Formats: sequence, structure tokens, C-alpha cells
Amino acid sequence: MLHEALKYNIALNRFAAEQHHEPPTDEEWAKAESLYGFLQEFSVATKAFSTDRHPIAHLFLKMLLAI
Repeated sequence: MLHEALKYNIALNRFAAEQHHEPPTDEEWAKAESLYGFLQEFSVATKAFSTDRHPIAHLFLKMLLAI
């Protein structure tokens, strides 16, 4: 969901302004992008760990240590 919000940040800013709400600042959007990148690493590691068809312990440990 965060990925979609980042993709449509211009439209979301416009919508917030039309609703008389202050839209997120450029700094807040940058923080959201940074957070998305961080969470994406967890997503990839979780999917690798959840597989049941391939032995992936060596891959998971490498991903976990990178986080």
C-alpha cells in the first residue's frame, strides 16, 4: 500500500489540498520512500523464508544479516 501511495504522491497531494488538509511535505515523502525501501527488505526475506519447495537457509541468513 505504501508503494501505491508513493506512486500517486502528486495526486494524493492534490486531493489533500482540495479537502483543505495539508499535504505531506517533500521531506515526508522522502521519509516514506526510505521506509518503503527498508520494509521491502523484510518482505523479500519473509518470502524467501516462507518457501517450502527449495532449501533456502543460506539465502535467508544472508538477507537477515543485511537487515
